[in-house]
Amino acid sequence: MLRFGNLRVRQAQETDVQQLVSWWNDGNIMAHAGFPNGVGTNTECVSNLLKKDAFGKVEHFMLEFDSRSVGEMHYRQTDECSVEIGIKICDFAFHRQGLGKKFLSLFINYLFEVFHYAQIVVHVDCNNMVARHVYEQLGFKLINTGKEKNERTYSLIQSDFINYLI
Repeated sequence: MLRFGNLRVRQAQETDVQQLVSWWNDGNIMAHAGFPNGVGTNTECVSNLLKKDAFGKVEHFMLEFDSRSVGEMHYRQTDECSVEIGIKICDFAFHRQGLGKKFLSLFINYLFEVFHYAQIVVHVDCNNMVARHVYEQLGFKLINTGKEKNERTYSLIQSDFINYLI
């Protein structure tokens, strides 16, 4: 578990399955990720995903603000030195408050300092200007524009990381 002030990042558990299903099936929440109708999942699929991920290369986390679940985050190891991440602040009451940068700073620092990854990669929808701006503020550099997928790929190395918790 990671903590900073009233922020907490903890591994997703079986008790979080229903909340994740609700968020992932909500088209308003998932539209920025290319799923305007949600992903159409169910509790069994998400439960199995969390169980499988506990022993695999993908980990899911819950984002909490003052002990309230406000979003989720994940990482997927792509090779020995690199990891892909994703984040969603799912509770719209917590959008545009700078929490994304803070949660990401906490998580990115953890990935660099504890796991010693050399590179963190994120894929962002071309139209998601808010997310693109946040990643650029954290030091991510644009490395690829996927024309057919309508996404941009950003990369971050530790020396470029701008930590918003310091």
